[in-house]
This record gives sequence, C-alpha cells and structure tokens, in this order.
Amino acid sequence: MDALTGVLNSRGFFERAEYERSRAQRYGYPLVVAYMDVDDFKLLNDTRGHDVGDAALAVIAGTIRRTVRTNDVAGRLGGDEFAFLLPDTNQMAAQALTQRLKASLDREMARNGWPVTFSIGVLTYSTPPASVREMVRAADSLMYSVKNRSKNAAELRLVEGETVRSVPLGRDEAGDSV
Repeated sequence: MDALTGVLNSRGFFERAEYERSRAQRYGYPLVVAYMDVDDFKLLNDTRGHDVGDAALAVIAGTIRRTVRTNDVAGRLGGDEFAFLLPDTNQMAAQALTQRLKASLDREMARNGWPVTFSIGVLTYSTPPASVREMVRAADSLMYSVKNRSKNAAELRLVEGETVRSVPLGRDEAGDSV
C-alpha cells in the first residue's frame, strides 16, 4: 500500500492487476485499464507547498476509491500518476465510471481551491493482452496524447483484437471536455 494515499503502490497494483488479467483471459470477460495524471501538480506543489500537494494526492486517491468498485484495482504508480483496473467491465460501464470519476475529482479540486485537472487514458480490452505492463503502457501512452493535445480531458478506446476504436466522452454541462 502507498502510505500517503491508501491505494496500492506500484508493486501491489501490478500484482493484483496481473491476477485479474489472468482471470479475464481465462474466463473471457472484458477488462478496462486507465492511467491518470494530475495536470499542473508541480505548480500546486511549488506555489502551495508539499503538504498541500500531499493532501491533494490523498483526496484524489480517496475519490478514486469511492468511485471504483471494491473488486477494482486502484494504485498510485508514480508521484502524481494513478492507474486503475476494472475487471469484467465493458466500454459503456468504463465510460460512465470515467465521467463520474472526472466530475467528482473536478468538484473536490474546486472545493479545496486546488488548480489542478486530470488527463486520463482509458482502454477497454475485449480480450486482455499478454501482460498488465503492456496494458498500462498503452493506457499511459493514450493519457499522454490527451495531455499533449489539451489536458483536462479523458479519452476512451476499445481494443478488440488488433482493432482500436476511440470513443469520445463528450462534454459536461459547462461545455468542458470530460
């Protein structure tokens, strides 16, 4: 466990996620992996101090824990980078969860006056690949394309064998990307 946030650390995440990947492969159910980066986190740390940054990370992790199901796997993989794996989850459920999570995170950041947003890459695998590391690398790459394009957004892709399709998340009530 990550002592600061209460979610799994990188090692714990990969161990649990590999177990779930193996089960998904064995029983033929879909699997979702998401990679999330906190936009402008360094600025928060530099302007408000590391104690505030640590508090923000704890709130972010708590929001993730409250949003995902108890059988889902959530972890902090780096300083301000989180991943979660959703067993037996299809594209529609992944989209709904991503929208709920992003809205909850945005509310928490606004409530605390923390000027950070979130870039999220979400992949739904109809059949999981050979390793969790491969899945996480692909979700991380998708997250970075979101971050490089606009920040403060999420992109979902459906992976069916060799076919990858992007699914737009749409916009929230204020017209912002979700």
